[in-house]
Amino acid sequence: MQAYTQLIAEGWLTGTTGSGTRVADLPGPGSGLAGVGEDPAPATARLAVDLRPGRPDLSSFPRTAWASSVRRALSAAPYEDLDYAEPAGLPVLRATPPPHAWSPALAALAEVVQEIQP
Repeated sequence: MQAYTQLIAEGWLTGTTGSGTRVADLPGPGSGLAGVGEDPAPATARLAVDLRPGRPDLSSFPRTAWASSVRRALSAAPYEDLDYAEPAGLPVLRATPPPHAWSPALAALAEVVQEIQP
């Protein structure tokens, strides 16, 4: 209940007795939908952050470190590794770990996969 009260106080939700709680219609930047006497800056600041599920903060991605790692891996890889591999994948990646290293779920999955493979 406190979470709803807080979200209503911050303007994220609207609540009407007997009608339920709904997500507030927040004006976008420059929409001119802010009411008379309202300060549109708080709504604009809130909309500057994308909080939708599955949306990472791309500005925090370590591009320099990633590019350096890719450059290092590609310079060390033999040319044959850059060619198309077998459709089933590289043999080194398909190598089976010893059964004692498997979790019960992984062991069951491996059994099913081995039964399916020709």
